[in-house]
Amino acid sequence: MKDKFNFLAVISLFFFWPIILFSQNTPGISEESIIRDVKIAGKNGEESFILFKSALNPLQWFCALMNPKVSTTKTPDGKLWDDLLLFKYQQKSKKDPNKLIEGGILNFSLDIAPSDETIKKLKYKIPEKNLDSITLSPIPLQGLELSVVPSTSKSMIASGTMSPGVASKFAVRKAKFNVPLDKLSTDLLEDLLKAGTGLKFTMKYNFQLLDDPKTLRATVDWDRIKKDSNFGKRKEDIGKYLQIQGATEVNFNPGFTDFLKKRSKEIESRPVKRTATERRDSLKTGLYTIDLEAEEKKNEETAIETISLQRRIRTGVSILAEGFISLSTASGTVYDNQGIVCENHIIYETDSAGWRKAYLMLPSIGQISDCPINKVSLNIFLQYKNKDYSSQIVTWTPEKGWRDRFDAPLLYVKFLLDGLLGLYPNALPDCRFRIEKEITSNGTDILKGTDFMDATAGEVPISTPLEFADVVTLDFSMLSWPKKPDEGKSNPLGISYLDIRLQEGKRELKKVIKTEFKNGVPVIPETLYWLVEKAYPGKKTEKIIPTVQLSRQNGSKSNWSMTGRDIREQFQTMSITFYSEDFQ
Repeated sequence: MKDKFNFLAVISLFFFWPIILFSQNTPGISEESIIRDVKIAGKNGEESFILFKSALNPLQWFCALMNPKVSTTKTPDGKLWDDLLLFKYQQKSKKDPNKLIEGGILNFSLDIAPSDETIKKLKYKIPEKNLDSITLSPIPLQGLELSVVPSTSKSMIASGTMSPGVASKFAVRKAKFNVPLDKLSTDLLEDLLKAGTGLKFTMKYNFQLLDDPKTLRATVDWDRIKKDSNFGKRKEDIGKYLQIQGATEVNFNPGFTDFLKKRSKEIESRPVKRTATERRDSLKTGLYTIDLEAEEKKNEETAIETISLQRRIRTGVSILAEGFISLSTASGTVYDNQGIVCENHIIYETDSAGWRKAYLMLPSIGQISDCPINKVSLNIFLQYKNKDYSSQIVTWTPEKGWRDRFDAPLLYVKFLLDGLLGLYPNALPDCRFRIEKEITSNGTDILKGTDFMDATAGEVPISTPLEFADVVTLDFSMLSWPKKPDEGKSNPLGISYLDIRLQEGKRELKKVIKTEFKNGVPVIPETLYWLVEKAYPGKKTEKIIPTVQLSRQNGSKSNWSMTGRDIREQFQTMSITFYSEDFQ
């Protein structure tokens, strides 16, 4: 186990390295703008930050905290409470009484962004003249990765990503983790209890660089496309029939294949028989261009054209932050739905009679730009052979986190098993949780549903929740938005706005996307998010049907090529990037 993670130990703080493109897009950052190691004095010592400028919007800056700290919240009596818990268990195996099942879970939340007060101070570190017009915000992050390294070792002994829950891959101000520990070593416990420091962790922030628009030239052989009756059924089709100049790899939406099919039918096998003027008139979409001169120099017996496509390239990069977790300084009493549990943030499950309780670790709630989650209510039922045995109701809000019906802060929900096991001693493997959820986002948008999950993981009745809700991400950064308020005069075929409508059963989202101007500076739309039901094998979910229409500066309109198709089926990552050639 130790040798498996040695590579993280040699990566230094603030070291950037390229990674694969993310399936869902975060705000695009200008690489030249990055300011590292910005220091601000806080109440609990000096804090370190990194600043970024948006690649699309010059008035938008972002920041991230490079020494994250354990989050705190207030208890009903007004005291501060650290969101930190070590769950330690040791039980005899039911399958092999001579074997001990032991391990633990380190459950905690981290503040990954500065306070509002600190953001005001950080703003003065931005090298801009007119700071009044600048907006500084915590940067939205996805897919945070955390590793734990004891002081006696250079190797990571445990790792984890953000805990599942509701849009849990998205984080802005807080990140919640459930880190499983196969064995609680003496070294790890000593570090957790060490005064002054604690157990060291490193966390990898993932974000994206977005470069300036580039024009790529794609040579298309229409005759070969027309002759291939199976065109569009294979992913390699686009690369097979397009030769891209100026890039080794280009991302295309599924709609681009439809675009190629449609264009191949429009073009005669001997396009040279038509005059250049006739052909130019037929191609006036304003969204892509045809290099006629280059084409006519090619073989007149073929249908070959060169299309110029505009692309921005997103590059995924990561940066390491680090901090410490200490139980010795953890404040506040740990509660659960049965009352006060412990004072030292450590729970021991070592009953010699075996497991008498079942635990469900509460889910992580993501924070999404422009799609705030306002409230989550869970009605959790413990079932035995599909019959409800007992239930608990918990509620989450951004101000208080998870609370029980008495408003006490919670990290998990506990179900007592004495009565059930008294009737059915071997019931535990057949127990599961039925979870009725109600999630409110954007103020009034309510998502309801029911999920099921096993109450045990192996022989251990400590369950980490499933992902209860997914996120549809629409990325508009690849479109050519107007840079001036009066651009329609010089570019009548340019984009004016997008009319978006998404439907999931009876729920729907309607939105108009367009460039806004602030003191003459364009604020270009980049992303739109919508919370939807999470799909699992065997679970029935509604289709997500998009209707997207592009309006040009001259009033003409075009529909998106994938309008009316199920997003779940066409886009497995639930992330869609719009390109100009998708609108014909």
